[in-house]
Amino acid sequence: PHQQPALSLDEATRRFKSEARSLSAVMSAGEADAATFGAALLETLGSWEQRISTDPEDECGCSRAFRAFLQSQALNILLESLVPLTNGRAACLDASVALAAMADQSDKNKHDEGEEQQEPQSSR
Repeated sequence: PHQQPALSLDEATRRFKSEARSLSAVMSAGEADAATFGAALLETLGSWEQRISTDPEDECGCSRAFRAFLQSQALNILLESLVPLTNGRAACLDASVALAAMADQSDKNKHDEGEEQQEPQSSR
């Protein structure tokens, strides 16, 4: 298995910015309905989260990917394109509902696992 060399800070910054601009352009051009854009938004955000969370931290506790993400202003690029548009607001709502549902399911799974390990509480 051949690993790709790590991107430099500048390359990683350009990549985040490019991805944000591409997604923003699709939304601004009205090329995608809210559900399609919401799915693309979730995929992009998931990709960013994966890159940031798996990149090793430096001595200051910050990864190169996270520094690149901040420098790229990728989140600002996306938010600026989403807020004024009806489809953007709908896509954000769809994405937030989907994320909340995933979090609820994850919490439910953790809660169910916890109940199996706990003894039943006595009633008064």
